[in-house]
Amino acid sequence: MSSALFKLPIPGPEEQEKSLTLAKRLIAQCEQAGGVISFSDYMATVLYDPEGGYYGSGQVRFGENGDFVTAPERSPFFAMAIGHEISGLFDQGLPRQIIEFGAGSGRLAVDLLKDLAERDRLPDVYCIIEVSPALRARQQALAKEALPEAISERLQWCDETELFSDTLEGVVVANEFLDAMPVHRIRADEQGVVREMGVAWNGQRLQWQPLPAMSEELAMALQELTRRAGHGLAPGQSTELNLVMGQWLKRLKSAAGPAGLAVMLFDYGATSVEMIRPDRIDGTLRCHYRQLAHDDPFVYPGLQDITAWVDFSAVRDAALAAGFCVDVYQSQASFVIASDAPRRLENRMRDITDRRELNRLAQGFKELVMPTEMGERFRAMLLSVGREVRWQASAVRNELPRL
Repeated sequence: MSSALFKLPIPGPEEQEKSLTLAKRLIAQCEQAGGVISFSDYMATVLYDPEGGYYGSGQVRFGENGDFVTAPERSPFFAMAIGHEISGLFDQGLPRQIIEFGAGSGRLAVDLLKDLAERDRLPDVYCIIEVSPALRARQQALAKEALPEAISERLQWCDETELFSDTLEGVVVANEFLDAMPVHRIRADEQGVVREMGVAWNGQRLQWQPLPAMSEELAMALQELTRRAGHGLAPGQSTELNLVMGQWLKRLKSAAGPAGLAVMLFDYGATSVEMIRPDRIDGTLRCHYRQLAHDDPFVYPGLQDITAWVDFSAVRDAALAAGFCVDVYQSQASFVIASDAPRRLENRMRDITDRRELNRLAQGFKELVMPTEMGERFRAMLLSVGREVRWQASAVRNELPRL
């Protein structure tokens, strides 16, 4: 039995039944595949299955009382920093359209639209790409409650197939989107032989099991990782490879129109060298359930979040291969500090007399920028295609050479 079970809260009866139903489908998938499926297929099912998946069925909980807290829930100044950058892009003539992938609770969309309204830089259209009907309903309810009709009517919801069939111009925003893409898990055995780790049913629980062979695409991704890092996996070391990310970037580029597209990516991650440094023996796979982090992805299928760190060196290479210009790579702290968010925080704090509100604002901002919080672990990567873009964030510590 997993040690994580002894640490995590026990789900209610309905949640347990929902997870058990999904587990039975996963067991059937393993049996149909000859006993073992790829971890990528497992992760796609437990996160995005429309009936039992964590995101697909709307099981996910955001915020302080949920499973995890994202930057938009921590502080409105994250949206202000993005609004500052997008205002500059609109002023350069980029079409006034925003496309957000992975909108979560909808908090970023609401705060960003409020900020752009204050700047008199509202987009003509704000399009949210959402695969989950349950999450879409939550986002729509929040927008209706928090935004005036004149602003909320600019919001649209569509799926990726519909989006990519049209021309994309304007700004793409993806906050904590790449880390939730299904990944493949690989491991070097004690002799240094690297195998892909799949998922199998042992009669009592789902568990790791090596797959008989590695696909050509995965083998090439592994080769590129070791080339970028300058070394391979150490004996006993595991890591994750994201093959979906490159496909997504290719689709974005293929749909980009002549007026230009700017892409803003925010996520926790590192360079290839940092991803497989010798002390990171167990990879970067993490699970979150009711604010508790652990490393067992087979606990409570469909009830917990599963993520992996983003290899931004791989994102750079995939973006370049797709035809993007990779303009900026920096910490989230650098991105926020380069904006007008610090000045706006000072102005707001001068107008507030309630000490608890002052502390809340200050603490939220600190969590965005402090190295011990989100400031360094979370990264920003800014891409463009179709036109030359001047990014205001590039004025503060552009770390592209590190990649």
